[in-house]
Amino acid sequence: MAERNLSFQRILWTAVGGLLSGIVVFIVIFQAITRYDEFKDRAAAMRAAFVEQQQQMIKREVDRVIERIEFERRQIVPNAGILVKEQVHEAYAMLENIQQRNAETKSPEEIKRAIIDVLRPMRVYRGKGDFFILDLEDGIVLGAAESNREDKPLPPFRDGVNHPAIAGMIGVARENGEGSYQYSWSKPGEQGGDMLLLSYVKLFKPFGWILGAAISAKDLEADTKKELLDEVAKLRYGKNEYLFIDDWQGVVLVHGAQPDLVGKNIWEHQDSHGVKVVQDLIAAAKTKEGGYVFYSWRKPDTGEERPKVSFSRGVSDWQWMVGTGVYIDDVEADIAILQRSLKAGLRKDIFWILLGSGTVGVLLLVSVRRVFRRLLRDFSRFDEFFHEAAFADREIEVSGLTFSELRGMALNANKMLRDKVAAQERLRKHLDHLEEEVAERTHALKEKNRQLEQAKEAAESANRAKSAFLASMSHELRTPLNAVLGFSQLMRNDPDVLPKQKESLDIIARSGEHLLNLINNVLDISKIESGRVELETTHVDLHQMLQEMKSLMYVRVQEKGLEFTLEQSGDLPRRIVADGGKLRQILINLIGNAIKYTTSGGVILRALVVKQEPPELARVRFEVEDTGPGIREEERERIFIPFVQLGGQPPTEAGSGLGLAICKQYVELMGGEIGVAGEPGRGSEFYFEIPVAVLPVEEFPAEARHGRVIGLAGGQPRYRLLIAEDQPESRLLLRKLLESFGFDLREAVNGEEAVALFQEWRPHLIFMDIRMPVMDGLETTQKIKAIDAGAETKIVAVTAHALEEERREILAAGCDDFIRKPYRDMEILDALTKHLGVRFVREEEAAPPPIAVQLNAVALARLPDGLLKALEQALVRIDIAAVDGAVEDIRACNIPLADALAPLARDSEFGRILRLIRDARGETGRSRQ
Repeated sequence: MAERNLSFQRILWTAVGGLLSGIVVFIVIFQAITRYDEFKDRAAAMRAAFVEQQQQMIKREVDRVIERIEFERRQIVPNAGILVKEQVHEAYAMLENIQQRNAETKSPEEIKRAIIDVLRPMRVYRGKGDFFILDLEDGIVLGAAESNREDKPLPPFRDGVNHPAIAGMIGVARENGEGSYQYSWSKPGEQGGDMLLLSYVKLFKPFGWILGAAISAKDLEADTKKELLDEVAKLRYGKNEYLFIDDWQGVVLVHGAQPDLVGKNIWEHQDSHGVKVVQDLIAAAKTKEGGYVFYSWRKPDTGEERPKVSFSRGVSDWQWMVGTGVYIDDVEADIAILQRSLKAGLRKDIFWILLGSGTVGVLLLVSVRRVFRRLLRDFSRFDEFFHEAAFADREIEVSGLTFSELRGMALNANKMLRDKVAAQERLRKHLDHLEEEVAERTHALKEKNRQLEQAKEAAESANRAKSAFLASMSHELRTPLNAVLGFSQLMRNDPDVLPKQKESLDIIARSGEHLLNLINNVLDISKIESGRVELETTHVDLHQMLQEMKSLMYVRVQEKGLEFTLEQSGDLPRRIVADGGKLRQILINLIGNAIKYTTSGGVILRALVVKQEPPELARVRFEVEDTGPGIREEERERIFIPFVQLGGQPPTEAGSGLGLAICKQYVELMGGEIGVAGEPGRGSEFYFEIPVAVLPVEEFPAEARHGRVIGLAGGQPRYRLLIAEDQPESRLLLRKLLESFGFDLREAVNGEEAVALFQEWRPHLIFMDIRMPVMDGLETTQKIKAIDAGAETKIVAVTAHALEEERREILAAGCDDFIRKPYRDMEILDALTKHLGVRFVREEEAAPPPIAVQLNAVALARLPDGLLKALEQALVRIDIAAVDGAVEDIRACNIPLADALAPLARDSEFGRILRLIRDARGETGRSRQ
């Protein structure tokens, strides 16, 4: 890229010229924008004023036409009455004349016939009305006929004297001699409702007749409509203004500018903007005061579609829409004149702006030129300084400069020159020692990297050694524990064992379980510290798990004389997705600690929903409350640290210090949080919350309670079982457990013997130890599974390996199942049922008796507020069914309390329960809402 050689003079002149040009352009643009905004505001004001004025005018025109129509419509009935009255009087005069002229020459009967013959063909109002004669005594003499001249009688004359209208007209003639009468008639074959008929009657005394005539108001109305439409069609005002009338179905009745539209239905007509013109006009007309509609319509003088505003109002009785409008663009001519005026003013403003800017620019350039000459002289001194600074130490002569800013720069430049000389001297001295310093630092850095690498290798080696030690320790401890727990269980199941011996065996079993729990805790905390713990989510029956916790803790609670209460909220989901194993271990640790440190009172396990997000997600809270010694506030954080124990606890009650640490890690791994509350001397409450996924509600079959296995069910084959185990005690334990059921058993002390026995004997199932001499269990499993018949033989690993990665490795080698030592006899028997379908006979196992609870205010105060309030309301209403239902709701979260309440409810001791509830509210400070 070529270098740009720009001079200061050129840059300055360009900057000044650009600044002046920018100012001029800005002023011109600003003035143009101002003028344009002024034009827009004034044009908008003119349009608004024009539209408002025209709207008032067209509304007056429509109101004037509506007033005219309403006036004519109201005059139809009065005009019809006057018309029919005049017709009757004229006919009456004619009848008098006939009677008088023939009175001397003809008989009365002949005169009557003559009158009837004369009157029969006569019609009223352009042939649309009829004359009739009634007799005061005999009824109808001459009835009104249809207008088709077929002389068919019309109602009421068709029905005779029985018609109410006939009686009404005779009554008017008798009372007043003459008068008007109105009645309704529905013409056969026509729709549209009853038609109003107006009649006038006059008594013709010579014959006792009643002369009358009838006319339809509808006929007069039709003529009135036609006259009004013809009148409106001729109305015009302004240059392009006219009136139009449509019916409410969109048929054009009158259009002052386009008469060719009359009779056409234009209901669906739209303008160029999609406005449904006729529909909007009719909708506005149906309102009480009418309304305005903006749309586009063809202009009469140009034939082009132009914007228009119209006002429409309705004649509801006739279902007419009357409207008129004005074209909005008539004001555009005045706006164009305004625009031309503003443009002329803008050109004048631009001229004066340019003239003023030019004058200022010339003066500015003259001043800049003078300043620039002095700047060039001073800059030339700096140019000489920088040109010679690389070769000589010559300073700038400050006194010869004009501008103070440049004098300051010169002083700084001279100082820079002196500093450069001093720096060069220091640099020369420093260069002598630089290579030596670099060599020393390089050597120190290499030594530090070597030490870090050694420390890293030592840490990794220690971590591997720790893992190997823990795995080995677990294996070595689990193997003898398997024998201790297994043989103690076999001896306890012996029917000949004495009660004292059972008590001793229980002590051995509990001690072994305690040791096993310590081993598991050490392994768990090791896995947590190394980050190898993972969630294993499964479908969990939460209600069943809570009941299992209650049953599991029953013996320990009974031994210490404590109460154990399970409380669960009514909305607690039953089936959830969570890590059931870790949740179970958390609850066991917390409840076990509560029982361990509580000497009197009891322990409460609560489970409730604290937050329901969507229906499929929930946050569940578990609380374990005890009446033990409590925990001081300063120790509440320390108790969750591994290997930390509280001071002041008896040695017999002290644990390993790992249980709560494991609980905290598991809760946080599950996305929750754990904490503790309480006061010293008043017990403590451990709580934790975890998020869970809620599965759809389903009916769960009750799981059968399995008792101790006492034998094999009949009708089964004799199964061949191979025990591959190098430890004699472990082989003996398995043999004693299985031989009582009649299985065919063989033993192998290493992997080679196991492979040989498999090929010779072909067992149905092999219980395989993993750590064996000669050939270990993994290699043995792989060799057996490689044989064709090996796929049919089930291999269950029975090993003291306890780590999860070891379990995965064993299953990957081909084992069908995995059982950790020490095991329970049910695990071995369940494996036989699972893989071979073996059926066992079991004795019935009695459910543990419910833990009794004392019914008092304290027990009721522990209930959720919703359940307590529902029970109280049912008691106040003395609603026996509701009381029973509330007790059953309480049973879902506290079975012992429900059992205590049931007898009182059954005996209708409602007053006693109410007193306990009110005492309970005093205990908790809850008030009724």
